[in-house]
Amino acid sequence: MGIIVLSVAILPMSGLGGMQLYAAEVTGVSYEKLSPRINDTARLLWGTYVLLTIIETFMLKFFGMDMFDAVCHSMSTVATGGFSTKNTSLMDYSPAIQYTVAVFMMLSGINFAQIIYFMRGKPEKLYRDEETRWYVGAVLVCTVVLTLGLFVYYTWIAPAEYLPRLLDANVVKGYAVHAEWAFRNAFFTTCSVITSTGFASADYMLWSKLLWVFVFLMMFMGGASGSTAGGIKWVRIAIFAKNAKAELYRRIHPNAVLPIRFNGHPLSQSVINNVMAFMFFYIAIIVIAMFIFIACGISPGEAFATAVSGMGNVGVSIGQYGPSGNYANFPIVAKWVMTVVMLIGRLEIFTVLLLFSPVLWKK
Repeated sequence: MGIIVLSVAILPMSGLGGMQLYAAEVTGVSYEKLSPRINDTARLLWGTYVLLTIIETFMLKFFGMDMFDAVCHSMSTVATGGFSTKNTSLMDYSPAIQYTVAVFMMLSGINFAQIIYFMRGKPEKLYRDEETRWYVGAVLVCTVVLTLGLFVYYTWIAPAEYLPRLLDANVVKGYAVHAEWAFRNAFFTTCSVITSTGFASADYMLWSKLLWVFVFLMMFMGGASGSTAGGIKWVRIAIFAKNAKAELYRRIHPNAVLPIRFNGHPLSQSVINNVMAFMFFYIAIIVIAMFIFIACGISPGEAFATAVSGMGNVGVSIGQYGPSGNYANFPIVAKWVMTVVMLIGRLEIFTVLLLFSPVLWKK
């Protein structure tokens, strides 16, 4: 949730610029106060964060996970951190546990302000929020595509000897169970990658290579602004797409006035410019990191995927750095670069780049 929000919540008398700190910490193109007092807003956010963690902990305990593992996985889920107490992540746990973690990963990718409005009895704000609709719509579409891909691949295409290695004993009994297995792993993987959590219910490197590409594309997305997820964030993706559509329309109608609207409100040109600049720097940092990784001996495909994963704070990547791998053998120079990339992705690009601006230090 951010050490700045935490400090403002606990130390309201610190004299620091509370609203400015909150605006800097809550990522996205805008932020929303839930209360007139910034320290009350911070407490509401943290209260929601802790409540989700506690609910998930007891649900995981109820479905058979021991309390220590339940606490660790819940804290890692709501924080979209993805660290597990097991080398195999969530692969060896029951379907009920995997579904539970997947749902809470999805919730953790929603703007926490919208969750608070929902709990306050104002679900219409959640339903009407455009970013939430983009985010949920992406999760649903990606889940459907992966489900169909897994079902078709393992029902008619994959060699028969793949099944014992990939599916548990109950799956080979019929197509209906195949469909459940495909949906569960598709939904879990989608929530894990889009929200930048990085948990795994299955090793997608054993899937069709076409599905690898689809998982890789999801690494760019991220969750909603005001969530704990990394990535580009859906508010920026939506504004970027709307601006691209408007520019295409202007080619046909040069004199048309086409305001870019989000949640029914027209956006200023400065907001649009901010999003476009963010997208440029996001891609530029990925490209620079990719070339450094290639120079360190990483294959081009793995270098590109790892740079995207690091920038989006996803964790898992492609190839030997996928769900069953780790970064233990990553070259030392590449590890330092990866560390910097992960920090930039987590702290927001402009916050970090400003530190290297001479104008900032002169002021």
